[in-house]
Amino acid sequence: MNKDLLLFILYLIPVLWAAVIDQERLIHKRVFVKHLVIALLLLTIGTLPEIIEWREKKSLSYFGSQMLFLFLMLYLIITSIYARLSKRVPEFTETSENINDKLASGALYIGMLSVPFLIDSLIVQQLHDYFFHALIFVL
Repeated sequence: MNKDLLLFILYLIPVLWAAVIDQERLIHKRVFVKHLVIALLLLTIGTLPEIIEWREKKSLSYFGSQMLFLFLMLYLIITSIYARLSKRVPEFTETSENINDKLASGALYIGMLSVPFLIDSLIVQQLHDYFFHALIFVL
């Protein structure tokens, strides 16, 4: 098995844990912070080596390491907006009858999968170009 694919699968385990098993408990601050600490640890372990080496083509594990953090951030944003509008927390399940809950679930999972690619293409690439040009200017 490819090392990159194995790392990606290992990064998915905490995401699945948070999304499937602890999802109903994420509204509690203690559980959310526990997952956030794990997410920041995974984010650091997965992204720093590739940013430091500056590989133009990023690995699958690079994007996988960002998924838990982005899941939690999107969960926080979506649930806070949804709670203000509907006065309740959305159900992020396939069996939900409410169309608003299905839209919230879709936004959460599509965002979790697509935002890492957007962040890399829009922010990380621009920062690299900026620092590269600044370094050339200094030298």
